[in-house]
Amino acid sequence: MRRNTKLEAIFAGAEASRRCLWAENDAQRRMLRRRADCGELVQLHGHYYARAVYWETLGMGERYRHVIRSHAVLHPNWVFCDMTAAAMHGLAAGPADTMALAENAASPDSPDSTAPSHAKSCAEAWYGAGSRSRAESRCSAEPSVVLPQHMYQLHVATTRNGRARDCESVKYHYACALRYETVDGVKVTGLRQTLFDCARHHELNDALPVIKSALHGGFVAQADLVNDFDTLPGRHRAHALSVLLYAI
Repeated sequence: MRRNTKLEAIFAGAEASRRCLWAENDAQRRMLRRRADCGELVQLHGHYYARAVYWETLGMGERYRHVIRSHAVLHPNWVFCDMTAAAMHGLAAGPADTMALAENAASPDSPDSTAPSHAKSCAEAWYGAGSRSRAESRCSAEPSVVLPQHMYQLHVATTRNGRARDCESVKYHYACALRYETVDGVKVTGLRQTLFDCARHHELNDALPVIKSALHGGFVAQADLVNDFDTLPGRHRAHALSVLLYAI
């Protein structure tokens, strides 16, 4: 396909900001789809695009963060929480960040391990199908890697006054107050609240890498985290404490 120097410059700017590109009008949308169909671009999450050669250089964790940053631009009032906030804080987004992908795929406790076809469609929507066209992707074999479910979703905090409804790609969590800090241009819940939320909302296999990376990486002291898990408000405290016990 003919080179488009203007489009290349726009993609270069998006890549420098570590985010994806999206169409701003119908003409751009048609152009991006044509280039995605021929394999030059990867189409993500319905309306995001990235250059295939660039996307293939990124790990799964950084691909997830690219999608987060893109949403943050389109939704500047959103406060990300839970596993999404953990990813932006620089913690392990899941086993894909901390161990071999093959080990994660073989884990019997993986939330998606019994639904390979659904995992495939989610993986291609969020993380792309490499440089293959969409038609080729639909005909390809099942993926050998199954990522944890939270890496197919964005977690967003909202108050009871907010009108929010979960969808396949966005899960809302109600909070009494939206306290946040800005990390890499993205509004996220504070580190210690984020760790408590991850530990109480997710199964051990998903939550443990996040808590361990925070402790072993020096993000937070063990004593402080124990105190937080004992005192922060929220349900499923016993589960959070059991995750912490495995991490220390």
